[in-house]
Amino acid sequence: MNKHFIFLLVTILGWLFFYLTGLSFGYFVNIPALFKIIILWQVMFSVFPVLTFILLSFLEGDYFHNSVWFSLYASFGVFLLDFIIVGIVQQNGLGFLKTHWLQTLGYLEALIIIPLIGLSIKKISLRKIHLTCNSGSV
Repeated sequence: MNKHFIFLLVTILGWLFFYLTGLSFGYFVNIPALFKIIILWQVMFSVFPVLTFILLSFLEGDYFHNSVWFSLYASFGVFLLDFIIVGIVQQNGLGFLKTHWLQTLGYLEALIIIPLIGLSIKKISLRKIHLTCNSGSV
């Protein structure tokens, strides 16, 4: 299966889960700021890392390169889906970027966190290869 199709599918399913979860709270608008910050940190330090690690582990190729592609799908793809639903269908226009600031920060998180995870996995795998090559010569 094409990795771009996988990135798109994971992005759409992740957005759908997040959207349906937040639907009863006005897509996370009607909850206190403290809960929004907790959700933001949870996504940053658990959801993105775990999902990215699992996804990149099953794909061949350069981990960093794949993570950059995935971050673009995860940020711009989710933005596009939010814009269609919240901006166009619910008639909020681009004003949703302010009212739905939790999601807006999520777009930025994806662009930063996912490539960092890909770079870390790449460095770890290169270190393993280097250690394996050096242990054979001893």
